[in-house]
Amino acid sequence: MRKFIIFILAILLILPYQNASAKMPTVDVEIKGEKNSLTIANIEVDKRVVVTHTPAFIYNDRTFVPIRLVAENLGKEVSWIEKTNTAVIKTDTGEVEFSIDKDICIKNGKEIKLDEDSIPMLAVYDGEGKTVLPLRALAEILGYEVGWQYEGRKVSIGLGKTDLIDDSNKITDIKIENGSTKLEQIVINASEKLDYELFKDIDHNEVAIRIKNAKIAINSEIGKIDLDSELLNHIEYAQDNEDVKILISLKRDIVVKDILSNKDKQLRICFTNKVTSISPIMYKEKQAILVSGVKSSEYNIIKLSNPLRYVIDIKDASFYKDSDLDKLYFSIGFIKSIRASQFVPDKNYSKNDQIVRIVLDAKDNAKDTSIKVEKEGDDLVIIPSGNTDVLSDSNLNEDLGYSVLIPHENDTLDEEEHIMKPAIFREPKYAKSPQEIIIMIDAGHGGKDPGAIAKNGLKEKDFNIDVALRVEEKLKADNFTVLMMRRDDTSVDIYKRPEIANEKLADIFVSIHANSALSTKAHGIEVLYAPKTSSNLKYEEQKPLASAINEAVKRTTGMHSRGVIKKPNLIVLKNTQMVAALIECGFMSNPNDLETLMQESYKEQCAEGIYQGIRQYVLERYGF
Repeated sequence: MRKFIIFILAILLILPYQNASAKMPTVDVEIKGEKNSLTIANIEVDKRVVVTHTPAFIYNDRTFVPIRLVAENLGKEVSWIEKTNTAVIKTDTGEVEFSIDKDICIKNGKEIKLDEDSIPMLAVYDGEGKTVLPLRALAEILGYEVGWQYEGRKVSIGLGKTDLIDDSNKITDIKIENGSTKLEQIVINASEKLDYELFKDIDHNEVAIRIKNAKIAINSEIGKIDLDSELLNHIEYAQDNEDVKILISLKRDIVVKDILSNKDKQLRICFTNKVTSISPIMYKEKQAILVSGVKSSEYNIIKLSNPLRYVIDIKDASFYKDSDLDKLYFSIGFIKSIRASQFVPDKNYSKNDQIVRIVLDAKDNAKDTSIKVEKEGDDLVIIPSGNTDVLSDSNLNEDLGYSVLIPHENDTLDEEEHIMKPAIFREPKYAKSPQEIIIMIDAGHGGKDPGAIAKNGLKEKDFNIDVALRVEEKLKADNFTVLMMRRDDTSVDIYKRPEIANEKLADIFVSIHANSALSTKAHGIEVLYAPKTSSNLKYEEQKPLASAINEAVKRTTGMHSRGVIKKPNLIVLKNTQMVAALIECGFMSNPNDLETLMQESYKEQCAEGIYQGIRQYVLERYGF
């Protein structure tokens, strides 16, 4: 299911990052004239606990240690040059010099450049000044290894494998920022240019980032940042051999933009709502313009003259592929045409804002004009007033001919194919035989979208279609009417899948997938559903189907079940009118589950369970 499976993290334990520090002891330290109460980090040197009245502390996500304290506990002689504020450490192979507020250290006569967050500084404990440095930087230069135990904030330093300086990129910070709006942006800072890959898992509203040849230099090598925001659930990060892996969990589907800055040493992840169409409508008996898909976006309205035009800047919004729209030559009131584009922020906005600019060009003889903007669900409605031309209701209803559509990611623009057709009103169905029940089986992913890829090369799309075809065979043998979303390795757009099921008037929709996670410990099946109350398209309760499938697959496979899970924002679940469920047949990120998923016997058992679950639901719902 999740595309970031190709770089699964070997995380044994992920603990909350933010809340733990409040429970830890602190020390008062003055740094650069400011007094701070900082979390104490416990230190072990060669497996010996170091006890001191000038302890290590955590500052700006770094574990800072007094240079003399660590060096002397390692058996090194330390001297101090007052004139240059320099600490000199004698090693077995020479000397290392660190100077306060200097970004250069000298090792055996050779200059070594320190990154911005590793510069020695003066820390004052109860009037006593100490030269401190991030422990990881000190250890690497001296040729030692550093270990980190998240629980208890304990760091250890011991003999390393090499005396060479680590030349890998350092991930020095992961933080949350805002542009001009409340929609957050994630900022990742590094010591060198970033070489990375980013994947968006639409099905689970997650973003996975792999940063190559990099090391985490924050506080611990694994961590989780829990967030309380409209958009973000949490951020997880971990070290995996030579790479850093970051997972961003979102609360809803949204466009993801990755932007490099600061000489490619900073990666900014922005999130924008998807503008899917601009079209004329009748709204509260007035001619208006509908801008679809802006969700929670904020906007500004600007009136310009010579020539007269109105500008609506929709913030936190974007078009697919960043493509501008051509002029829309339809007449509404005083408006003769409309232009829309992805706007590059000027001085009136934050440089990191994502803005869709809509320009309404007025007719030459326009007088006494104004516009009003109203929020309607996930859309904006622009209502012009002034001298107007007549636009009849019949013109507006001609096949939505005025709509301008923006293609989905990775798709080419095909207006006929991508028009979001209105849902057909559905009544609960009363069937008397299996032939009257239309079941849509959706094998997840396919074609150019492989889904998850396991370490052994197994592609999720192949597992999904194998199980789906087996389910089809079983249902047809029971005389059900079965439709397949795909029968081979072809691509079907994620937004088209529910639309196809709706058009075919399917009664039951089941999507088949395999799962993945950051932690290799996650295992078992789970069945997802979108509650009836989460979508105005649904005409009956959704959970009974998911529960029936979960119980049946658990019985036929013997696999551990993670339960029936409410997922109101998954596209194939919320946009289908009929009862719908999505089954995750096991975790490709878990070694044991992966071995099971590859077995022909398990595929057959899983298909049998899905069939039995559907059969049980039909029995309870229709009585046969």
